Amino acid sequence: MKFTISATNLATALKLAAAATSRKSPMPMLACVMLRVDGAKLTICGTDTVTSVTATCAVTGGVNGSAAIPADDFMRMVASVDDSIAIAADDKEATIAIGKKIRARLPTLPSKDYPKMPTVGGEWQGVDASALSSALSIAQASACVDETRFHLCGVHLDGVNYVATDGHRMHVVTGPSVATGAIVPLRGVAEIVRAVSDHEVCDVAIAGGFMHVRTVASLTTVKLIDAQFPPWRQVQATRDRRIATVPRADMIAALGRAKRYATTNGIAVTLADSAMSIVGKHPDRGDYSEDIELAAPWEGKPITLGLNPDYLADALRTSHDDDAVLSFGGELDPVGVFGSNASATVMPTRIG
Repeated sequence: MKFTISATNLATALKLAAAATSRKSPMPMLACVMLRVDGAKLTICGTDTVTSVTATCAVTGGVNGSAAIPADDFMRMVASVDDSIAIAADDKEATIAIGKKIRARLPTLPSKDYPKMPTVGGEWQGVDASALSSALSIAQASACVDETRFHLCGVHLDGVNYVATDGHRMHVVTGPSVATGAIVPLRGVAEIVRAVSDHEVCDVAIAGGFMHVRTVASLTTVKLIDAQFPPWRQVQATRDRRIATVPRADMIAALGRAKRYATTNGIAVTLADSAMSIVGKHPDRGDYSEDIELAAPWEGKPITLGLNPDYLADALRTSHDDDAVLSFGGELDPVGVFGSNASATVMPTRIG
C-alpha cells in the first residue's frame, strides 16, 4: 500500500476514525485504524466492536493495499504537521515521509485480522444534522453510567422524543424522528455527535440492531443496546400542576453557588409568596441561602422539597430560553422543568 496525501486531509479523516478505537481493550488490533487504498481513494476505519467509523479522502499515487496502524501514535505524528505525507505500508511496518525532513516508521498488524465492519442496511432517511446532534447531546446528560444497568446507559429514541434517565432525573428532548424503540449507547452518541458536527444534513438508517449515520465525509455505525427501555412517560412530570417561572440563567448561577453547601440529600428549595428560596446547610462548610424572584406569585400553600443542585442545573440547561417553567406536585413528587424544545424530570430527595 502506498499513497500521498495532505496532512490536513489525513488528520481530519483520521481524527474521526481514531475516536472509535479502543485504547483499553486487551486486543491490540482495536487500538489500530485500518487504512485501505483503492485507486485514488483512501478509506480509514476505526472500531471498538460496538461503534465503528469509516472516513474517506482522496490521495495521489495510490497503490492498492491495506494495513492496520496504531491510532494514537499515527495521530500524534500527523496532527503536528501541515505538509504533504507519503506513506508506504504492509503487514509489518509503515514508512512515513513528511515533507523533506521527517522520516518515521511505525509497526503495523496484519490487516486480515482487523474486525469486519458492520454491513450497512435499512432505508436511508435525510435529517437535519444540527438537530440530531443537539437532541443527542442534551439528552445524554441524564443517562446512566453504571454499566450494570446497561439498559439505561444510552439515549432512547422514541419518535421525536430523545430520552435518557439514570433513575434520579430524566431528560426528554425533541429531535428528528428516526426510530422508535432504539437505545443508542453513550459511546455511540459521542461518535455520532462528533461525526455530524460540521455538517448541515446527514442520512440515518436503522436495521439489524445497528444505527448508521452517514455524511459526505464519514460513515458511523453504532450497535444499539439490546434491551427494553423503561416506560418513561409514567414518571415524566407534567405541566398541569402548580407552576413557578424563574430566570433560567439566574437560577443556574444560584445553584452553582449553593451546591458547595449541599449535603448528600442536596439543598432545600422553598416556594412561597413571590420567591423561590434555595437553602444549603452543610455541617462543616456552613449555611447558604438565596432568593430568586418568581415571574408570578406562588399559588397555594408554601412547599419545601430537597433537590440535587447539579441535577436541577442540568435540567435547566436542556433549553436556551430566557425563562424556565418548573412544575411542582407534593414534597415527594418529581419536579418538571420545561423549555421550548425539551423537558426534564428531577426526583426529589428527603431533607431534614
